Amino acid sequence: MKWRVFLFLSFSFFSACGQPVTPNQQIVRFCEQHLGQKVGDRECFALASQALREAGLERDRAQYPNKGDFVWGKLILRLEGNDSVPAEGKMAGITPGDIIQFRDAVFKKKGRFKHFKHHTAVVEEAMNGGLDVKVLQQNYAGKKFVTELELHLPDLKTGWIRVYHPASPGKSTIP
Repeated sequence: MKWRVFLFLSFSFFSACGQPVTPNQQIVRFCEQHLGQKVGDRECFALASQALREAGLERDRAQYPNKGDFVWGKLILRLEGNDSVPAEGKMAGITPGDIIQFRDAVFKKKGRFKHFKHHTAVVEEAMNGGLDVKVLQQNYAGKKFVTELELHLPDLKTGWIRVYHPASPGKSTIP
């Protein structure tokens, strides 16, 4: 019995090619395994929070810039819908397993409209140098279970997003 537990735990921390699985990979794996299911209390926060926990990390308790704007690790990109405010960071730095915090974010382009009043999502895939991301999320558009959605980040017209690379508490960065 002890050997079975050891083997299971060993395989869960290594990829198929024998490389250690990173926390970001563990976060994506958790979210993908729960696609179409509810996680925790069905809120968007619960999916990211439980995925972090499964990867052996925790969310920083800081809330920035306002209450409810969660800090998920090291800030790698701040993008404002207001063209007069330049982005901080690079979209090319976005990787699967990163966590996006949205506030009053509206994405618009040619008949497509997506609105995120206050939302959290996990990056499943970053494409085109981070211009496009596929996210795994919960509690969006009335769906209180895990779904996928693609976003073209330059379509952000109002509000903001912050993209965090998960890190242990104390290693988070806020401006």
